[in-house]
Amino acid sequence: MPAMVKNEQLYSVAGEIPVTECMPEVWVVDPADFAGAEALIRKIQQENETTQADWICSTCQESNGGNFEICWSCQSPLAAD
Repeated sequence: MPAMVKNEQLYSVAGEIPVTECMPEVWVVDPADFAGAEALIRKIQQENETTQADWICSTCQESNGGNFEICWSCQSPLAAD
């Protein structure tokens, strides 16, 4: 489906204008494609959802989300069981 990216060059003025006004946006060209675009976004988001359980780092004992393979606190890798 045809789409275009708006605001892709506005990162350089972030701070001079609100950040929310200079974030890139993807727009579908044909309004008839809007529902299909939303469905595609939902599908991608569902595929990227965490399916792994949260884990505790064996080095520093910090809790990490299941989507992390390296501890956010000490950068130790997830221990293989």
